[in-house]
This record gives sequence, structure tokens and C-alpha cells, in this order.
Amino acid sequence: MPNLSVIVPVFNKEKHIVQAIDRLESTLKKAKIDYEIIVVDDGSTDNTRRKLHERKKKSPKRMKVLRMKNNAGKGFAIREGFKIAQSESIAFIDGDLDIPSFQLPEFYKHLIDLNADGVVGSKRQPGTRIEWSVYRSFLSAGFICLVRFLFPWLNVKDTQVGIKIFRRKVLTQAFPVMRVDHWTFDLELLLYLLKGGYRLVEHPVEIYQASTDTNLKRISVLRMGIEILILFYRWYISRYYQKNSKTIGNPTNEPFESSTPAV
Repeated sequence: MPNLSVIVPVFNKEKHIVQAIDRLESTLKKAKIDYEIIVVDDGSTDNTRRKLHERKKKSPKRMKVLRMKNNAGKGFAIREGFKIAQSESIAFIDGDLDIPSFQLPEFYKHLIDLNADGVVGSKRQPGTRIEWSVYRSFLSAGFICLVRFLFPWLNVKDTQVGIKIFRRKVLTQAFPVMRVDHWTFDLELLLYLLKGGYRLVEHPVEIYQASTDTNLKRISVLRMGIEILILFYRWYISRYYQKNSKTIGNPTNEPFESSTPAV
């Protein structure tokens, strides 16, 4: 059984996916981590599917490919990948080149050494390096401000960075309750975990906008806003999560305020 399962959700990434998988696998081999890579093609309409199956031939024992019939969303894709993951440590990383995969072994190390339940990437931590467009920076800042306004108790500074790692037991508790399939999947997950008293650590990241294509179109931004409001409704009005969770309101672990680990 591998020590680490890496789930890579992708949608229309024909230009970058092979190089991204090559770099990810090279990183894990150099770090001497026993791994498996699970790529979930979330209903791509370009040549992503063909490229993934060609790439799988190079690593038939280490790489799995799931194909969704329709574009169901990042959250749905990750949960589907989790169903076939074998490891006790589960990582998510975006399927483009924006977040270099060489950072992943450090996340895995902190998960083990700090005895955390999860390590999440954050653009708001000292040591972070970011090179991307003004448009992306503006959207990120706006999203963070809105989240802080609606969920002031959320002591994670940044929820949306596409590199995270968790212990299997944490996701086993969270995923059956989660409802978000698209952009705010990460926010929903971290809201659930922090209210449940799980121990999370934020880690600085390096992000470079290597790809010129982006899924953050106007309709996506509108959808993100709507999803945040729906989360607000479920937390404060319908109290869906409190009613359906075994840990919220009766945490199994003492809350651990997010902090930057020593690097």
C-alpha cells in the first residue's frame, strides 16, 4: 500500500497535463515517497483524455485515471478520486503547472512531523512567492475578504490554493457531509474541519501562472459568489452541517490555530 495518494483533478488541460504528471512523478521519486497518482478527468472536451491514457502507459502501476462523463466540478472529481485512493495520506494538487509539485514532499513532511490532520497551501504566509496576473490577484483578494466577512471565525487565511494534504480519517468524516461540487469545495472542507476541531496548518506556497488559459471566467466568478452565499445559508440558517455531522459541536480533537510551520 502506498504512503501517499495524490489526486489531480483536471478539465481541458491537454497543453499541460503530461508535463505536470511528469514533474509530479519525478518529485515523488526523488523524495523517495511510496505513492500513487490518481488523475480525474472531469469531463474534458479536448484531448486531455487521450493524453492521460498515453501517459498512463509509462506508469501503469503508479497512475490511475478516472473519466467523468460530464463536467461535474473540482469537488466532485476529488471525492470520486478519493473513493479509489489507498493511502492514509491524501493530497490534492491542481492539474496545471501553476503550482510546482516540488512543494508536495514538504507538505507531506509537515503532516507527519507536526502530527497535523491537514496541511493547506496559503498565499498569505511568509515565504510565499506568487507570479500571476492582476486579474487573478484581484479575484483572490476579493474572495478572501468576502469569506472573512461571512465566516469571521475561520482562522485559515487562504482557502483556495490548489495544494493540500490530509489524513484519510479526516476526509472520511468530511466527504459524506459535503455538498459543494465546484469552486468553493475547498472552503466548505476547511469550514467543516475547523468547526470539527481538526488540526490544520497553513504552509507558504510558490505559484507561477504558467498557463495562459484560465477557468476563472465571469460565469465562474458569479458561481463562486452564489456558492459562498449558499454555504452561509447552510451554516447559519439551515444549520445543515451541524445537523449532519458527528464532529461539529462535539470535536474529537482540540482546535489548533493555523500557523506557518518552520521551514
